[in-house]
Amino acid sequence: MPHRVLLRADGGHRWGMGHIFRMRALGLALGRRGYDVRYCTAGGTAGARVLAETGQSLRLVDEGAPLVPESESLRDIEVLVIDRLDQGEELARLRRDWSGRIVCFDDTKSGLEIADVVVNAIANLSGNYDKGQCRAKLYEGPDYIVLDEGIGRFLGASKPVGAEVERLLLAFGGSDDHELAARILPILGRIPALRKVELRVRRGPACVPSAGLQSALANYPFAAALTLDGELFDELSQADLVLCSGGVMLYELAALGRPHAAFAAEPHEVATIRWFAARGATVALGLASDLGSASDLEELIGGLLEDGSRRAALAAAGPRLVDAGGLARVVGILEGLFPS
Repeated sequence: MPHRVLLRADGGHRWGMGHIFRMRALGLALGRRGYDVRYCTAGGTAGARVLAETGQSLRLVDEGAPLVPESESLRDIEVLVIDRLDQGEELARLRRDWSGRIVCFDDTKSGLEIADVVVNAIANLSGNYDKGQCRAKLYEGPDYIVLDEGIGRFLGASKPVGAEVERLLLAFGGSDDHELAARILPILGRIPALRKVELRVRRGPACVPSAGLQSALANYPFAAALTLDGELFDELSQADLVLCSGGVMLYELAALGRPHAAFAAEPHEVATIRWFAARGATVALGLASDLGSASDLEELIGGLLEDGSRRAALAAAGPRLVDAGGLARVVGILEGLFPS
């Protein structure tokens, strides 16, 4: 009988989609290795739709259901993987009632003391806790970031960084909760250097239809297109410059070696973007909830459009930080948890 693993995460407009994409990549990789993979997520969400497309076992729960499952639902599960920032008392209850192995992603609190393994791949998390109090086996840093296996076909094959920008891509994650695309388009429309640049807006699977975005696109004075489908990594690898947010896409762009500048969609992304910016791999554009002075953004983005050498330096720095091998490493960690 194959070993059984349950992957628990939620994704949608309320949570973003990074947790779901990470668990989908992990589940598909484990499934190809013969494991019995099961997902658990909130029903009626974009995350549920994405996981259903895998064809693997999927259990749907109410949106308000605890992230940590009841022990009764885990009777035949050997390893439970929970993907959401920080767990609370529910994890301690589960540890008392269930004897399987627990793996937590992005946990700086109870998971460090209760779980068997904690994977903190987000670059800036390691300074937020006392490692001396950690009971779990801890894996830290971008070496363990789980990216979709499909990115491998595009590593080292991205469009060369040229002196001029021909295509600018706006890609603000799976949900774009703060409607960044709609809010940034009027600012971009005032940058003369974009007059001859093709602008593309990538909508994620959890983005809700937005009259604001349609209006902003209609009023944008230069060439622009809204893209809904197609291979994400192909689109990223062919962009000369990408404006993104500070979630998983920041790591994908780094691995692909694409020049990019990032807004923090949520406050906790500020530190991640600063980490990449300090190492020369991105340009920090501030919080999405406060775009700041339009003239400052025009200057920052306009400067990147005009400075090919700076864009080349950004592109070169990314792969030194993210090698896209995290999926294989995490699969190996999980395989070591199952009884032989």
